Amino acid sequence: MPRWRCCGTPSSAAPPISGRAPEPKNAFWQVAYHTLFFTHLYLQRNEAEFRLWTHQHGGDDGTKGDAYTQAQVLEYWSFCDAMADRAIDALDLASPESGFSWYKVAKLEHQLINIRHVQHHAAQLADRLRAAADVGTRWVSAGPKA
Repeated sequence: MPRWRCCGTPSSAAPPISGRAPEPKNAFWQVAYHTLFFTHLYLQRNEAEFRLWTHQHGGDDGTKGDAYTQAQVLEYWSFCDAMADRAIDALDLASPESGFSWYKVAKLEHQLINIRHVQHHAAQLADRLRAAADVGTRWVSAGPKA
């Protein structure tokens, strides 16, 4: 029998699938906030330029403190969305260093990792919405409207 691989791990290493999956380890708001936090952080040229969002509570990536409300997470999303174009334009994608001491990769590769991180958690959140409320997500395109 062939072994399917996902992210380099054989599917045979996955636990057996039983009727109902356990509750996720992290709450929806934690995954959403974590994703926004690292998007915000890694859109900076380097770690020295990063300033916490003014409404963050808790340490580290802000997910260990009190829960954020939906409105607060959406406000942080708006903050990140508003700064994204300007921040991306300011990045030196040809730099051989990421600007973050814990990432020993070039800036362009680091940004690809950042995009992958966002996609990973966006898929998690979309799956949770589908499972909990049968809410689908629409494809977003930058192309012309049909």
